[in-house]
Amino acid sequence: MALAAVSSPACAPRERMCAVDDPCKAGLACVTGRCVSPKVAVRLFEVDDAGAPLVKRRVIVPTDLAWLANDERSGGAVPDVAGFGGVSKGILLLRFGDVVVPPDLVEAYVILRRAPNTDPPVGPVVLGAHRIEEDWDSKLLTASHPPRLADVLGPETRVLPVGGEVVRIDVRALVAGWASKRVNDHGVAIVVASDTTAAPLYIALAPTRGVTEGPVLEIYAR
Repeated sequence: MALAAVSSPACAPRERMCAVDDPCKAGLACVTGRCVSPKVAVRLFEVDDAGAPLVKRRVIVPTDLAWLANDERSGGAVPDVAGFGGVSKGILLLRFGDVVVPPDLVEAYVILRRAPNTDPPVGPVVLGAHRIEEDWDSKLLTASHPPRLADVLGPETRVLPVGGEVVRIDVRALVAGWASKRVNDHGVAIVVASDTTAAPLYIALAPTRGVTEGPVLEIYAR
C-alpha cells in the first residue's frame, strides 16, 4: 500500500505559515511563523516588571522516532538525513512519552533542522502534522503498513527553498489534545501536505556536523 493512501482528508482551511520572505496578506501579522490577526497575536518575549519572561520554553526529545518513505522497502529505520517531498514523499513519526500539557499552553512546535550540504528543494514544500492513532514500534514498521493517521486542524508550514536552518511545524492543537489522554493518541506524524514531485526538503534526523540535535518538541507556556 502506497503512503498516499494515508493522506489527510479534506478539511477546513488552515492558518497559513509565514516567513520573513513570505509575508502574510494585508490585515494579518506573522507571529511565531503563523499568519494571525494582530488582536490574537501572542507576545512571546513579553517580560514582567522584574524582567522575567512571562512565556517559558520547554524542549522535549522524542522517545521513539521512525522514517517511512515510498521508495524504501525497509521499516522505520532512521537515516541521518531524510527528504520530505520528491518521489518518496516521506512520513516522520515521533513519540514524546508522557508529556504534561500545561494549562496555560501558548504555542507548541515540532522543530526540524535542514540538513547541511544538501541541495534545497526546487520549490516550496508544504508540511503538516497529524495525530498517530495506532500504536507503533520503529523496529517493526514497514513503509507499506504505516500506522493510521488522523487529521488535526492547524496551520500548515510552507518551507521555501531558501530559508533558515530551523523549520517549525505548529502542533499546538495536537499537543493541547494530549491533556484528554485519548487511548488512540500515539504521537505526531509529519507529512508532506501537498502533492509535489519537486526535489525534496532534506532534514537532519540525527545530530551531524553543523546540526546539534534531531527533531524535538518545543512548548511555550505562561
